[in-house]
Amino acid sequence: MAPTPLKSKRPLPAATTRVIKALSLFSGVQAVGIIVSIVRTKLVALWIGTTGVGLLSLYSLAMQLIATATQFNINQSAVRDISRSQTDDARTTAVAMIRRIAIVLGIGGALLTMALSPLLSIIVFGDTTHTIPFLILASLLPLMAVTAAENAIMQGYQRLSALARSTLLGAIAGTAIAIPLYYFFRINAIVPVLVIFAAANCIFVLIYGVRAPRKTQISTAEAFRRGKPMLKLGTYLTTSTLAGLGATYIFMVFLNRYYGQSTVGLFNAGSTLLNSYVGIIFTAIAMEFYPRLAKAASSKLRTATIVSHEASMALAVVAPVIVVVICCGDLIMDILYSSGFSPAKPFVAIGIIAMALRAPAWCMAYTMIAKGDGRTYMLTECASAIAYLVFNTILFGAFGFRGLGVAYFLWYAVYTAIVYTVYTRRYRMRLAPAIPMQMAVTMAIALATLLLDHYIGGWLSLAVMLPLSLLLPIIKFKNRRSN
Repeated sequence: MAPTPLKSKRPLPAATTRVIKALSLFSGVQAVGIIVSIVRTKLVALWIGTTGVGLLSLYSLAMQLIATATQFNINQSAVRDISRSQTDDARTTAVAMIRRIAIVLGIGGALLTMALSPLLSIIVFGDTTHTIPFLILASLLPLMAVTAAENAIMQGYQRLSALARSTLLGAIAGTAIAIPLYYFFRINAIVPVLVIFAAANCIFVLIYGVRAPRKTQISTAEAFRRGKPMLKLGTYLTTSTLAGLGATYIFMVFLNRYYGQSTVGLFNAGSTLLNSYVGIIFTAIAMEFYPRLAKAASSKLRTATIVSHEASMALAVVAPVIVVVICCGDLIMDILYSSGFSPAKPFVAIGIIAMALRAPAWCMAYTMIAKGDGRTYMLTECASAIAYLVFNTILFGAFGFRGLGVAYFLWYAVYTAIVYTVYTRRYRMRLAPAIPMQMAVTMAIALATLLLDHYIGGWLSLAVMLPLSLLLPIIKFKNRRSN
C-alpha cells in the first residue's frame, strides 16, 4: 500500500500575496531611501542644527500647502480615474488629460507663489526678509505637479516596480548633490537643495513613467472638460489635505513665534518619524490597495472584504514596529538626527501607540476616496484637523513634548471614531469581527512595552516584547494559509 502523501501547505490567498509583494517592494525601496535620508538628515542636523531643521521644515511645509492648494490632489484623484478605466483607449486618453492638466496647474501654482512671496514671508517669519527664497521656491510647483501626475499614472497602471525605482533614484541623486551643498553653504543651502530634490524626483519619474501612444493628444480645454469629475473630487481632497497641512502649519508657526525655531525642529523631527518613517508601512500597502479598492468600490461586499483584509494586514505589520520605536527611541533619534533631538523622544514613544488606531482608520478612510465621496471625506478630514490643532496646542502648553504624544494618540482616537461612524452609518459596512480584537491586542502590546521601557529600560523591554509582537504577523499568515 502506497504511503499517504503529506498534506502540502496551501498558498497564501492572492490578495495577501499582492499586499506582501507591494509591502516588500516599497518597504525595501523606502528602507534604502530612509538610509539615504538618515545620512542626509544626520549631516544636516549636525551642520545646520535644530534651528536650520526648523527653517527647512517651515519652507517645506509652505510649499506643500501651496502645491496642495493648486494641484487638486492629482496624485490621488488621477489614480481613481485610471484604475476605473475599462479600455486601453480610455486609459491613454486619461493619461493625456492628466498630464496636460498637471502642467497647467503647476505653472499656475508657480505664478501664485511668486505673487504671494512677500505675504508668505510676513505670515511665516513676521517680515519680508524671506521674500526672495519664496520667489526661488516657486520653481518647485511645476516640478511637483509633473511628479505627482506621473506617480499617479504609474500607480494606476500598477507599474509599482518602476514607481519604486524612480522614487529611490530621485532620493539618491538629490542627496548626492545636497550633501556637499550643505557642507559648504550650511543654512544658505536649504532653498537650493529643496529645488534640486524636486528636480531630481521629476527627472526620474519622467524616465521611468508610462509611455502613452503619441497619437493620443488632447487640448487644454478638452483636458479640463474631461477632467471635470476628477477635479471636483480633487477639490474636496485638496480642501481635506489643506485642512491637515494647515493645522500642522498653524501649530508650527505657533511654536516658532512663542518657543523658537529650535522647538519647531524638534517637533518636525518627531512628526517625521511618526508620519513618514513609520508611515512607509501605510504608503507601501496603499500602492496596491487603493487602485484595487477603486475598482471594487461599486460592490459593498467586495469593498468591505478588501478593507478588513488590509486593516488586518496593517495591524499585523505595525505591531513589531511600535515595539521597536518605543524601546529604541533614543537610539533612533540619535541615528536620524543627533543627541540634541532627544527631547522629542517622549512625543514619539507615546504617539506611536496611535498606530494601532491608524491602521484600520486609514483603510476605512480610503473607502470614501474610492467611492468618489469627496464631500464626506472633506468634512471628516476637517473635523480631524480641528481636533489635531486643539489637542496639540493645549497639551503641548501643559506638558511639553510628552503632551504632544498624548495629543497624537487622542487625535487618532477621535479620527477613528469619526471614520468608523461614516463607514458603518453612511456606507452600511462593517469591519471583520477579528479586527477590534486585533486592535486591542496591538494596543495592549504597545502599552505594556511603554511601561516596561519606563521601569526596566529599552533593551530588556525589546527582548521581552518584540517576540510577542512578532507572533501577530506569524499567526496572521499561518491562518491565511490554513483557511
